[in-house]
Amino acid sequence: MRGSLLVPLVVLMAACSGDGDGDGLSGADEKYWGTDPKVADSDGDGLADGDEVELGTHPAYADTDGDGMVDGEEITFGLDPNDPDSKPYEGGWPMLTPGEKDALQDANGPFPGAEVDKGFKRWKLVDQFGDRVDLYDFAKSGRTIIVDVSAEWCGPCNAMAEWLESDDDQSFNGLTPAVRDAVNNGDVIWLTVLGQDNSYAPASAQTVKSWYREYKNPNVPVLAAGESFVEYIDLGFWPTMFTLDENMVMTSYDDYAAVVDACD
Repeated sequence: MRGSLLVPLVVLMAACSGDGDGDGLSGADEKYWGTDPKVADSDGDGLADGDEVELGTHPAYADTDGDGMVDGEEITFGLDPNDPDSKPYEGGWPMLTPGEKDALQDANGPFPGAEVDKGFKRWKLVDQFGDRVDLYDFAKSGRTIIVDVSAEWCGPCNAMAEWLESDDDQSFNGLTPAVRDAVNNGDVIWLTVLGQDNSYAPASAQTVKSWYREYKNPNVPVLAAGESFVEYIDLGFWPTMFTLDENMVMTSYDDYAAVVDACD
């Protein structure tokens, strides 16, 4: 009997306090903010009106900072709903919640070095749009992740990038056109990680911007990595490729046949 009275009692108390929808705002507050006194989440952004006032977001505007992502989603993904510069990746790369990425990192560690059948370290690298990209955001998609570690000065690296954005029916170093089709169709994820620029110095944000201007493939994130990344994967020559599964476990290293198999 007590349980059956709980909901009506809560509603009655809310009504008596002038908060008919139980969103934390009084009737006077609802009028001030221009919100609906009968709807707890007036703008439909996933946050109760009262919570929005506490956060500093506007309870009547779903996207307070106007960055294209509603306030509730920004909170879920660890972004700032009051900062227009805190937004999803400009390149349209996927995102996971901070909790999902932290749990995956805990499950995969420790990370003494890259090794097949072991979890890959969580890196945050700058992409061609200047965003700092968390590699773990590419996890949990059900797709193989192909990582191409290249250098700006490297001829074969440039040739592979040119092949990847072409539409001819030729293979490249054992990579078949089916690989390119899988990348362009979104069946796999291809990441180009640049380790060095033309002067053999560690790649920078400018390096990846220049690379993207030369090989403008919208399906391929281009990321700048320093010496620590190159040392971590124990790079022997340029380019080197490896694959990760959706749990960020390395499944192959320097095995082009494995890359082809992942795209079949």
